[in-house]
Formats: sequence, C-alpha cells, structure tokens
Amino acid sequence: MREHQNELIVGLVSLVPPLGSDETLRRTEALLADRIASPMKTHKRLVEGDRFDAEKTLRELADIIGCDWILTFGGMGPARTDVLPDAVRSVAQKELPGLALMIGRLGGAAPAERLLMRPAAALRETPKNSTLCMTLPDDFAAAERILTDGDEAFLPALAAMLQKTQGISIELRADESGASEAEDADVEAASPSPVDEPQEESAAPQTPEPPQAPEPKPEPAFDPKDILVSRPRADFPTELTVVWLHGMGVDNTDFASFPDELLKFGAPACRFVLPNAPVREISVHPGYPMRAWYDFRSERIDEAEDDYGIRETSRRVAALIDELESQGTPRSRIVLGGFSQGAAISLFCGLRLERPIAGLVSLSGYLPLAGQLYSEVNPSARGTPVFMGHGDFDYVVDPMIAKNSARVISEINSRLTCRLYPIEHHVCAEELSDLAEFLNRIAAR
Repeated sequence: MREHQNELIVGLVSLVPPLGSDETLRRTEALLADRIASPMKTHKRLVEGDRFDAEKTLRELADIIGCDWILTFGGMGPARTDVLPDAVRSVAQKELPGLALMIGRLGGAAPAERLLMRPAAALRETPKNSTLCMTLPDDFAAAERILTDGDEAFLPALAAMLQKTQGISIELRADESGASEAEDADVEAASPSPVDEPQEESAAPQTPEPPQAPEPKPEPAFDPKDILVSRPRADFPTELTVVWLHGMGVDNTDFASFPDELLKFGAPACRFVLPNAPVREISVHPGYPMRAWYDFRSERIDEAEDDYGIRETSRRVAALIDELESQGTPRSRIVLGGFSQGAAISLFCGLRLERPIAGLVSLSGYLPLAGQLYSEVNPSARGTPVFMGHGDFDYVVDPMIAKNSARVISEINSRLTCRLYPIEHHVCAEELSDLAEFLNRIAAR
C-alpha cells in the first residue's frame, strides 16, 4: 500500500544461507536509501532454493504488497540452485533483454563466467500493478557496482523506466563521495602537523565525578494486580507456560479454569498467565466502557482497524513474554494464545516476535491488519506452530474473516493447523481435544 504519491515500494529477495545472504539485503537497502531521495519502503524476503517458493514470493511482493521494483540476489548460472532467473521469467510477461545485458556486463564476472550467466529482467503486469523484476549477483560488491555505475547511469535509467511503467517520479541523490574526499583532503592540508602544534599546558587536577545513580528499573508490561496465574489443581509438574488473552467485555477470570479443563482432554499441565485488558470505550458501543485490547471503529472488524491500539497492546504482550523469560521460563516453553479479540492480538504479536516462542493459539479469533503481515512478519516466526479453531456459525468473528486470516498466515507459515467446528462464538469438546493434542506436540519437542 503506497502511503505517498511518489513512494517507491521495493522488494529485496535472496536465497537462504548458504546459497544467499540476508546481509546482502540489508546492505542493498542501505545503499538504495542513500541514493534515492524519494520516499521509499522496502520489503525483504529469504526463500529456499526452490523455484516454486521463489515464484510464490515474487507474486506476493508484486500482487499483494504492490512492489514497483523487485531485486533478487543469487546465482545467475546454470546450477540447479540458481532458480531466481527462471522464477523472474516465469512470473513476468515482458522480458527486458537490454536491461538484462547491462546487468551481465556490469556484474564484473570474468569473460568465461559471463558466458554462463543468465541475468533476467522483466515486467510483471496485472490489472492493478506493474512490477519491474530483475536478478543481481549474490555478492554485494558486484550488486553495488551494477546499481551505482556512473558511466552506465543505471539508476537514472531505471528511474526513467519506472516513470514510464508505474507512473511514479523518483528523485535521486547525486553521488557526493568524490566531493567528500576532496573536502577531507583540504581539511588535512589545513591542519597543522604535530611538530607545529604548541605544547599544551599541564592540565589542572580533575575532580572525580560523583558516582552515578543506578538506572531506574523498567516499568512492568502489566501491573501485577492485573495478572492472574492459574495452574491445574492436580499436582503435576508444569510443562508449558501459556500467556492467555481474554475476549472483549470480560476479564482474566473468564479462563481461570482452563488449565483443569484442558487436562481432562489429555493436555500437558500448563501454567496460565492471564493479564487483564485495560478498560476503554469502544467506538461502536459508545457510553459502555469495557475491557478490550483495542478499539473497534466499524461493525465489520476488519475495516477501519485500530492500528495504534493493536500495536501498543502487542508491544506490551511481547514485553510480558520477555519478562517471563527473564524470570527463568525458556521461550521454547512459552505459548501465546487467546479467545476472540485476545486471539487476534496473539496472532498479531506472535508472528512479529523478534525471537520465536513454542507456539500460538487462536480460538474464535482472526488476524488484525492482515494485509501488513507479509512485510512485518519476523523470519523467526515463519516456523512457529500455530493452532486456529473457529466456529462455522460464529456471529461475532465472521468465519470468512477467520478463513482469510488462515490463508494469509499459511502463505508465510507452513506449520499452521486450522480447524472448523459446528459451533457459534464459543469453544467445544472437539476443539479442546484438538488443542490438547497441539499442546502435547509442542511439549514433546
């Protein structure tokens, strides 16, 4: 989604190590930010050495994210793992042989190696978008040489092409490296040599600085009085810690008995940490303050979403998980889950955690801000097990919204388990049995 009229949306794709490197993506992102003055947004992806996975990633960036320009970094030769040139040609409709020849010429490979190179450049066109896709070497020095070569004026030519194909005007910064070097030389020439410098007078004895006060401890994610800890009444050793977020309009006591209920269905013994949502007024229900994790501004929950409220609550939940870890619970033993609105926060937060946890659970929930997941998902969360359970007759969270959430998650996470049940907006025995099985698989890892 373009936030400014002439914002350039760029996709950067590389193969997973050792075939590629995310370091190349980070350095290229910094290089483009240095050379392109126009507003720019980048989306980075690492893909397996599989052509199907590469094609799916290119389509996601072009058709869903809406990228104007996609750069892929990887082998461009005849090896089986050199899948990116084939993926670019497969998803595009119009090849650009002149641009491909320029990439091969500027890549700097030896003549014998150049004969085996298969650089690709092409346009993918859909009714809504036009995307320039191209391959670059996985070596950053070679990629930088192509992008910044002054004689060939690569970036200015590219900007002109994007103006024609996408209709966006891109402003480039002049390369000031030469001027900077000249300025540095002038400064050196003007500086006196050490021989010419006058001797400094002996410094007066310095008074020792007073000891600094200890830094204040950070505020906890939740007030202790707003956290309920619940364990099974049976004296079993705890196998998992579950951070569980309640639904809108209730409080953390709503699921206080859940550890015992799950035990009846064969689940491992779980310690439940249940925080309370703050009390707030909901826009669609004015005059009735209630506990809620974020605001609803429309009767349809996936419209006019409360971006700030969702992200702020997600930040607090992530901090709570960090606190549990600092208190001795390994992240590999922590599950994040919830019901309804709490389930929504669990999915949103869990798929963006910088370091993975054991699993995610959503009961009668959905994924908020679903269209932003592709650009914001943390790579470490792509392998986190996820369980989604939903009622076919749910009148609160439309089953179609839940199914769309599952589809979006499945695009970035191959470990999603999604189950539908003949129920409304509540849980049932079959769902609890499936959840118990899911938790057992996590506990056994």
